[in-house]
Amino acid sequence: GHNLFGSDSLPTIAPLYFRAVVEALGLEVDPFIFERWAKGDYWLRRVDVAVMVDLGGPIELAECMNALRVQAHYQHRGRGHIDEGSLRWGGKSSRETVVKAYDKHKEIMGPKAHRLPDEIPHKTDLEAFAVGKLRLEVELHARHLEAMNLRRGSAWHADTAETEWVKAMDKLKISGQMKLTPDQLKSLPKPIRKTYSAWESGRDLGACMSRATIYKHR
Repeated sequence: GHNLFGSDSLPTIAPLYFRAVVEALGLEVDPFIFERWAKGDYWLRRVDVAVMVDLGGPIELAECMNALRVQAHYQHRGRGHIDEGSLRWGGKSSRETVVKAYDKHKEIMGPKAHRLPDEIPHKTDLEAFAVGKLRLEVELHARHLEAMNLRRGSAWHADTAETEWVKAMDKLKISGQMKLTPDQLKSLPKPIRKTYSAWESGRDLGACMSRATIYKHR
C-alpha cells in the first residue's frame, strides 16, 4: 500500500497481503492454505510498527527532530544517530529492536524506492497529507520476536502491535521539559491542551488515558 495510514492489526493485514500476492502472481493455492493463514499459521522474521504524529508543518517537525537528537536517550544505547535522513536508536545490524524517527513527507518525496506510485489514486492529496508528519517507528527483529514468543502469526492479537510499540517507546527517555507560552497553549488542539494542563499540574496521566495516547500527545 501507500504506507501512510492503515490498520495495525497484523492478524487482519497479513492474510490479506498473502492473498493479494498470490493473486497478483496468478498462482493456484489450495483453499486450505488460506485457512491456515487466517489462523496465523506463518512465521515472522521482522515486524515494523509505526505511529504518525501531526506536528503542524515542516518547521515544527524539524524543531522536534532536533530536540529528539539532542535530548532523547534510548536505554543502553544513548543518543540517536542520523542515518539516511532518519534519527535511529540501534544499528542496521540490530537483531532485537530499532527505533526510528523521521519526516514522512521527505521520505515519500525522496528516493524513488519510497515514492508513491504514479497510479495511486489521489496521489497529490496523499503527498499533502504527509506534510508535517513525524513517523515514530519500531522495528521488531527475530531475536526480540523469539524472546516475546511472537514468531508465529497466531501469537498476535489486534492490540499486540500497539503494546510492543509502547514497550519500545518506554525505553526512550527525553531529558528536560518544555514549558509552553499561553499563545502556544491556545494553538494546541483541545484534547492535547487538556493533557498538557494535567501534566503541568502533576496529575498521573497513566490513570486517565492509555500509554499510547500519552506518547502521541507528548
